[in-house]
Amino acid sequence: MEHHNPIYIVRYEDMVKDSVGPTTGILQYLLEMEDISGTNAERRVMHFAELKKQNPNIDRAYVTKATTGVANANLDKYTPELLAYIKQELAHFLHFFGYVNNPNPDGEPNENAYLTYEEPHPEESQYYYKFQEANQRAMRRVAGTDGKEKRVYEYKVNNPDYCFELVNPELNKNM
Repeated sequence: MEHHNPIYIVRYEDMVKDSVGPTTGILQYLLEMEDISGTNAERRVMHFAELKKQNPNIDRAYVTKATTGVANANLDKYTPELLAYIKQELAHFLHFFGYVNNPNPDGEPNENAYLTYEEPHPEESQYYYKFQEANQRAMRRVAGTDGKEKRVYEYKVNNPDYCFELVNPELNKNM
């Protein structure tokens, strides 16, 4: 998809840990600006971060379960066979998003290593934690700083020639 339309990836774990960086990245991407310093968008992100420091539950619309925010809280729900299948079939994604036992790029232990490979996975290890690089490429592309002509992206919805119907008139009539 990266070659057709740029995408920006945010991991849930990163938003929970500290939402300022991911939220800033999302806004930069949506506003097509590599830097939102000094903008109202940055001011709003920082204002919310300050409110969250004062009241950590400010963004909670409901009482969370005891397992919410706990890494691998539901790992015991998967059979060993299913975990082996996931590790085999989704190895690329697990490495790309940093969900395996490789070291972080900064050398720190990986707190998001949800699955462990007993043997190194050389084909996929080269893609470890590369979603951040993909985000940087997407950001340069939408901001027009990638050396190519800036392109206006027209996202098509509700057109069966390009994608699924977002709004189905027949379905809506029955709702």
